[in-house]
Amino acid sequence: MPVRRTALVIAATLLVVACSGSPEPDAAPASVAEAADTVAANAEAAAAEAAVPAVPAAAVIAPNPELPALLAAADVNKGKVLYLQCRACHSLVPETESGKIGPTLYGVIGRATGSMAGFAYSEAVMKSGITWTAEQIDSWLTRPSEFLPGNKMVFVGIQNPQDRANIIAFIQAESAKPAAP
Repeated sequence: MPVRRTALVIAATLLVVACSGSPEPDAAPASVAEAADTVAANAEAAAAEAAVPAVPAAAVIAPNPELPALLAAADVNKGKVLYLQCRACHSLVPETESGKIGPTLYGVIGRATGSMAGFAYSEAVMKSGITWTAEQIDSWLTRPSEFLPGNKMVFVGIQNPQDRANIIAFIQAESAKPAAP
């Protein structure tokens, strides 16, 4: 294996010297060891760059044109029952409750993503630049992993549009209640 590495270093050195475009002797590395160090440093930098995943942008999920009608017909009581699956991770009080792995959803509509203090958001959420609207929450609830790839939420989504509207209406109703003293 060391022989192969040495051969690769020499080949890389020759390639660097040949491609430098400078006929001057001082353009070449002073030694094979220096060239090997340069090649190794460049390889490490490229590997480090490749290891940092790019934060994907929010997916463009077409808003549901029926959402306003679905919200108008929403059943807050059904939304309360459907919210039970959200309650495992999210509270509906002004501050995130201890023991919850997600931020509070109290007042989420109109709030910028990643803005609740004390919660460790994913890089994808922090860099998304989204301010939550009912339409964006509807798209998020459809399939969080597709709406914002790279987020931490482990939830497959809710396919029924009326169920999503019922949950949104419940969150809106709870958020409209004054916080308990």
